[in-house]
Amino acid sequence: MLSFLSLASGSKGNATLVYDEKTTLLFDMGVSKKLLLQGLQEIGRNLSDLTAAFITHEHSDHVKGISYIPKAIPVYASTGTIDGAINQRVGSKIRVGDFVVTSFKTSHDAHNPVGYKIENRGESLVFITDTGFLPLKTVKELANPDYAILEANHDIQMLLESNRPEHLKRRIRGKKGHLSNEQSALISLDLVGEKTKKVYLCHRSEECNTEEKIMETYKNVYEEYGVAFDESLFVILQQWSFTRGGDRQ
Repeated sequence: MLSFLSLASGSKGNATLVYDEKTTLLFDMGVSKKLLLQGLQEIGRNLSDLTAAFITHEHSDHVKGISYIPKAIPVYASTGTIDGAINQRVGSKIRVGDFVVTSFKTSHDAHNPVGYKIENRGESLVFITDTGFLPLKTVKELANPDYAILEANHDIQMLLESNRPEHLKRRIRGKKGHLSNEQSALISLDLVGEKTKKVYLCHRSEECNTEEKIMETYKNVYEEYGVAFDESLFVILQQWSFTRGGDRQ
């Protein structure tokens, strides 16, 4: 039974617990120890119940709390991402309890960024965050998961009209930046399949996006491609509150 709890999702910090009855995995650790402990308590676990951690890339909003992970817990990351982590070659499978975690390459201005496909007894969760581009080949290989966590970072118009410096706007919109609402919606068209129960949209910019903009863009893209849009399929993850997902939502 694959379940997860998003502790925080956004530029201020990111962390997600993925768990079943016996195993508790942590994906990214860009939050405080207090928040991690609160999240573990929310699912009836404590720090000693953590089994392993996986890191997508080395930016501070994903790793600033990594020192709070007990030394006995293995931390996996792509080669060269974090000192002291166990190097996970892109595409390799790590087995932890009943979980199989496979990394895949993403496109971000980090050393060697990755996303993860997380499988557990016939169910799967795809975790795609902090990427400015994802090849169609990769999307099709990940297609039809039971659950997906997919970045929907910014509304293009809001970004362009923001007070952010031009170099930052170019970075965010670039192939090594972040997915816009439109890019996210286009990826979802190929990612979502008959098995897919929910898509959780993550890493929303507080300054350059709104929940309403995300849903409006998704609806427009789906209508443009002649695909029925079911808003109930999509859940937007929050920066400042927990969101339950998977089988125990």
